[in-house]
Amino acid sequence: MTASAAVTDAYAGVKSLTRKALRRNDPDLDEQLADPTAHDTELREALTAAEPDEELVAAARSLLALTKYQVDIKDSQGIQVGDNNTMTLNFDK
Repeated sequence: MTASAAVTDAYAGVKSLTRKALRRNDPDLDEQLADPTAHDTELREALTAAEPDEELVAAARSLLALTKYQVDIKDSQGIQVGDNNTMTLNFDK
């Protein structure tokens, strides 16, 4: 499986689990789910109100782990990329 296929599959899984979590609290969300961009606020509120779903959280974390990003830093100071970093900065002006 290619990286892009893995990301596509992981995204589809997150999307499916999100719909499942939303429908658990409100089975009548079909209109909002059919056009999620137009109903962004309502869907965010419904997902926030939904009970925590460990499977959805795990799937979202897996998706994030698969995604790659490119950082372009020019003429900057004190930049860190990555997790769990520590640094002390002393800038001369």
